[in-house]
Amino acid sequence: MHLRKLRCSFCRKSENEVSKLVAGRRSITGIRCYMCDGCIAQAYAIVQGNPPAASAALRSIPPRAKGLWRSLLQMRMRVQLVA
Repeated sequence: MHLRKLRCSFCRKSENEVSKLVAGRRSITGIRCYMCDGCIAQAYAIVQGNPPAASAALRSIPPRAKGLWRSLLQMRMRVQLVA
């Protein structure tokens, strides 16, 4: 049986290229979002008001991943407002 390699939904690095890969809950379509430790660190810096400098790597993020980032950060902001 061939098992699919898990990848970060944002930077597309495989599970073998990162230290940790965190799985989000499944969406209505059954697709699960994954986020690597590097992308989590960048998202945390953005939420704290310290966005990383725009590099070539960040500018090359696919539009789908940018949408996932945006929704993740909006969800995080809502959680902070409720807490």
